[in-house]
Amino acid sequence: MTQTPVPLAQAFTYPGVATAYQHRPPYPDQVFSLLTGLITDEPRTVLDLGAGEGALARPLAALVDRALDRQPGRDRAP
Repeated sequence: MTQTPVPLAQAFTYPGVATAYQHRPPYPDQVFSLLTGLITDEPRTVLDLGAGEGALARPLAALVDRALDRQPGRDRAP
């Protein structure tokens, strides 16, 4: 049986994906060291697009001057 590929964004509309997200392991500390090392300007600002629950933006907020996160659809008015 051949399955039709599902666009990545559409895959996140399935209820099972959202339910399983809570079991995703956290990012290792090395990820944050690497990312903050890439910031060379002042103020140290991070923009996390497609942030989901903020698994990157929340920890980075303590390491930079400003952290912004945006998840499509989350900030839109009904």
